[in-house]
Amino acid sequence: MNKDILKQLGFLDAEIDVYTALLKLGPSMVSKIHQEIGLHRTHIYDLLEKLRERGLVSIYIESGKKHFQAAPPSTLLSYMEEKKQAIKEFLPELEQLSKLPKDDTTIELFKGKNGLKTVLQDVVITGKDYCVMGSIRRFEETIEYAFPHFLKEIEKRKIRERIICDKKEEVLTIKTGEYRHLDGEFLFPSSFWVYGDKVLLFIWQLPYFAIQIKNKEIASTYKNYFEFFWKFANLT
Repeated sequence: MNKDILKQLGFLDAEIDVYTALLKLGPSMVSKIHQEIGLHRTHIYDLLEKLRERGLVSIYIESGKKHFQAAPPSTLLSYMEEKKQAIKEFLPELEQLSKLPKDDTTIELFKGKNGLKTVLQDVVITGKDYCVMGSIRRFEETIEYAFPHFLKEIEKRKIRERIICDKKEEVLTIKTGEYRHLDGEFLFPSSFWVYGDKVLLFIWQLPYFAIQIKNKEIASTYKNYFEFFWKFANLT
């Protein structure tokens, strides 16, 4: 099966394997999915939860045991429309950026996994404390081993991180970090980071994009936005 279309919608290979296995098998327990695709059962549970959050998998109990069922493939069209709507809501903000005085602002676009690694390296090089609002787990999934290395560098340089993420996320923590959570409905569809006079905006649809904005006023605005929600966020 060609996975490219689903990958363009932001699905990981393993998520696609689980979803297509359920389509093939019909309602199944995790043990049956494990036999079909060979992934570790704990990993399969995590993937099923992600698919359930996207509305592509449902759960029901039969004889005291959990069974998982794939939503019809047509559900993918609704999912795609939701992603398009999220991007449409984000466009006015990007359009406003294009109207800013160019002498005071620089905007760079980074693409793909290597682009994500590049902007995180800039966070390290800048050496400023930073705050994050949005998904951190996407970094852990997307750039894998590079993200723990990034955190080690941050901790080594005693850079402080503060993070607000979805209460469902379990994130890697460091000694110089503070972590709080909100319900997902209060979070941006994209993640943003603020460090020094720079803001990073991340778009998690393939091939992945990071928009770096260097502007003191914009950085201050996003920082104030973060501080407002920091007061109301719950400790993890």
